[in-house]
Amino acid sequence: MRGPSGRRRFNVLGAIDAVTHGATMVCDETTINAEAIGELLRKLSDRHVGLPMTLVLDNARYQRCAAVQELARSPRIELLFLPPCSPNLNLIERLWKFVKKDCLSCRYHGSPAKSRSTRLPSVAARRRRAATAGPSTSWPAS
Repeated sequence: MRGPSGRRRFNVLGAIDAVTHGATMVCDETTINAEAIGELLRKLSDRHVGLPMTLVLDNARYQRCAAVQELARSPRIELLFLPPCSPNLNLIERLWKFVKKDCLSCRYHGSPAKSRSTRLPSVAARRRRAATAGPSTSWPAS
């Protein structure tokens, strides 16, 4: 039975469009910090030029810092912080639950690069198709 020889970290920071269920993601192999949030904000503002946006965030320190607040001000992205211990209010948490259950659980991926290149883009597309197919295949409940 093949298994991983060590553990390599792979972080994904994402945002879901509540209307189209399109996903915007930022991937990093080191850590998620204010710079990664800034990259996500830039991607979102480039993708949705001129549209009003509200980004729902939890209360991580790197999301509440002054640098992130300033980056969100220029493209006019409203930052909405959830109350503590309420991941069920954040749509992206449902996607992460699906990724963990459907894509990562009990599977050997050989390398982080292989897992990243083959699974993440298709996961968001499958969930988007399922969400538009009807209520019986909509987003899984948290």
